[in-house]
Amino acid sequence: MADELYLNFSILSRDPLVTISSAHLRELPLELFFKKHPECFRGRMALHILCLTWNVERHDLKPLFLILKKITMAFPNNRFLIAANTEFSAYRFSAARLPSMLFPNSIFQDENVFVPVSEEVKGLPRSDALAIAHFGHFKRHDLCSKLKKPLFVYSHNPEGMLEDDMARVKGLCPDAIFVNHLLGNNEYERLDGPTIANVASHAKVGLCLSEEEGHMRASIQMLMCGLPIVTVPCIGGRERYYDDVISCEVEPTPEGVCQGVKELVNRKLTPLEVRSRVLDKVQMDRKNCLQSLNKLLRNNFKKVAPQLEFENFRGFEFIYLKESEVVSMLMES
Repeated sequence: MADELYLNFSILSRDPLVTISSAHLRELPLELFFKKHPECFRGRMALHILCLTWNVERHDLKPLFLILKKITMAFPNNRFLIAANTEFSAYRFSAARLPSMLFPNSIFQDENVFVPVSEEVKGLPRSDALAIAHFGHFKRHDLCSKLKKPLFVYSHNPEGMLEDDMARVKGLCPDAIFVNHLLGNNEYERLDGPTIANVASHAKVGLCLSEEEGHMRASIQMLMCGLPIVTVPCIGGRERYYDDVISCEVEPTPEGVCQGVKELVNRKLTPLEVRSRVLDKVQMDRKNCLQSLNKLLRNNFKKVAPQLEFENFRGFEFIYLKESEVVSMLMES
């Protein structure tokens, strides 16, 4: 299929149809899919859960409202529900007449993958600090400039060239360890979840330095691996799982970040202490969110409503499918 879409998409229930997919404030990949493959949706009742990839607290939600209105007018039996990362985000959706429910996207991360481990990663030095973030400017790698040999794990920045980004960040942080290239013998190597957990065991503290983004899955991954977090003041959802024990909020300066790392290292928290504290919060959110979602499903689908469990969602954020694969899945259901 020429010019295939790629969708972060999963089917939670086949009959009735319940799906979950990622969305952007001004672009909904599922909208184009509806246009290209109406046969997958026409005449069937469905609920589509949307997970936004960016914070909504400061942005205009009207474009998203218009997109969903257009789809539901063409496919009246298909409804949408936005998974809100924070209570204030849910309020903003409500004010914009967008159906939503508090459903923090961080709860999709798999604590069976992101675990404290003691396995040595050959050739990887130990460090006080780890950052898991692509090299977009808003990730603020410049704030790491006063740290000694921070570990950087990264993906391709969708808005830049990796080689150019690396050169810029090396200029800012000449002491940094570029983990993906180190483990890939000077070639970029994509790291899977278990490898990221192993890399996290070589650090004492995680760094989350953007002031605004989405829920930032790297944050909850590092917490599940047992790393306390140094953060700057932020919005987007990651702050939901921080507290005064397992995190430290600092001024967005190199000096502030350096001091925050020292403070958390000196607390001498064990990885299991950090992990246990955050999992208590995550598991409570999972329980409450699933209760609310299943109540909504019973209201919408009555006697044929599915009963969803967390296993339906586990690892959703890592599922990227070709358009043709999604068509096959939907036509089978």
